[in-house]
Amino acid sequence: MDVSQFNGKIYIQNNGTIHLYNKSDRKLTEEGNGKKVEIFDKKKEVFVEKKTFEKTISILKENIKTIETNLKELKNLVDRRCVKVDKNERGKESNEENPLFLSQTTTYNSIQTDVKLLKKKIDILQKKSDIDKIKVRDYSMVDYISYLKQWTNKSHFKIIYDSSIDELSLRGLNSKIKGLTDVLLLVETDNNDLFGSFTATRVPIVRHEEHTTFFGKDPGFFVFTLRNPHNIQPIKFIKKDCYKTMMFWNQPNELDAVISAILCFRISDGGKSMIMNQFKDFYDDPTGLGDDVFTGSHEPSCFGLSRLLAIKCN
Repeated sequence: MDVSQFNGKIYIQNNGTIHLYNKSDRKLTEEGNGKKVEIFDKKKEVFVEKKTFEKTISILKENIKTIETNLKELKNLVDRRCVKVDKNERGKESNEENPLFLSQTTTYNSIQTDVKLLKKKIDILQKKSDIDKIKVRDYSMVDYISYLKQWTNKSHFKIIYDSSIDELSLRGLNSKIKGLTDVLLLVETDNNDLFGSFTATRVPIVRHEEHTTFFGKDPGFFVFTLRNPHNIQPIKFIKKDCYKTMMFWNQPNELDAVISAILCFRISDGGKSMIMNQFKDFYDDPTGLGDDVFTGSHEPSCFGLSRLLAIKCN
């Protein structure tokens, strides 16, 4: 079977290999130079907007540093004056009752509160800026296969399981991938999100006497997003430990679960698939989007599974 991409949509043909190259470059050439210039100008405009936004954040941060320096000086001045007043009027009133102390301390505290709020707003703007840096304008112009090649260090990809043809069950999946190494799972949702996992270690044979069967230690394991509701570029995520990475669920089980990328996603039959709410704590996430990075939602919300592929990488 082949997977090919056209205008951001995944298509599958029964040929035996996977293709995720997009056709956008050829299309741009056929449409002529005028179209190219128009797209280039849009990219340039977005680039300028981002640079201006980043410069604004940088200026705000510098202003906060200046304010904080001035606050320190104000606090030191208040402390020195209050000590002096206390010495001159010892026995008459304490610092807490001194009008100078009260007024200047109130001013200091008010400014300090404003600075904290401003810093919080800047952090939010910075996070937005960081996400904007990795956004894509059009997924049809993204060459997914180049990312998969880079991440897996493999160059050939053959589909060995397809849930639209094969049974979506433990038996159906395990029978196709057991004993293999370098297996990529590719998940497509009903909302057109595309994500998955890569396992370098050997896929275990299911132990039917156990409730779950864990994959072995796997330093090469990672999960990834190729297409998501946030329009960020394809990114892989490394698990903070590699001792437990994937597991099969023996069936039947109350979740109708088939396989899980541990603490990331669970694939189940009957519309019960979901993103786990611990992802952000157990994976390195450069996006800052956490559990919602894959589909825009997480446990207990479920997502509709359109297709599950298992791909042997060589």
